[in-house]
Amino acid sequence: MTSLAQTISVLQSRRENLVREIADIERRLAAVTRALGTPRARLVKGRGSRAAKGGRRAWFAHGETAKLLRRVARTPKPPADLVRDIATIKGYADHLSSDEMRRFQGAAFMAIEHAVKVGTLKRRKDGRVSAA
Repeated sequence: MTSLAQTISVLQSRRENLVREIADIERRLAAVTRALGTPRARLVKGRGSRAAKGGRRAWFAHGETAKLLRRVARTPKPPADLVRDIATIKGYADHLSSDEMRRFQGAAFMAIEHAVKVGTLKRRKDGRVSAA
């Protein structure tokens, strides 16, 4: 049976070896970065993404959704048609990637539900919504 002191000694030596290996890898990465002539931040994937910056995308300006929904919901329509019309009006229909379009659609459906809740839109029995 090994003593606690021996176990700690073994773990500290492993730690020192790992620290040396990591330092060696860092030196190699720095050499590769200098050879390529690119800043290191570009080599690390994900650093330039919006999530890493802490921001979030605002799909609508303050108060814009009510105006847009009243404009596109003059006649009763299914919520999916309203979302398509809003995307066209805002110019998102042809310019967003499929992932971004799904995010926009989610925000637009939530805006429709909120508009129904506060009374800006009225939901009919057949599921279509129209301006109140």
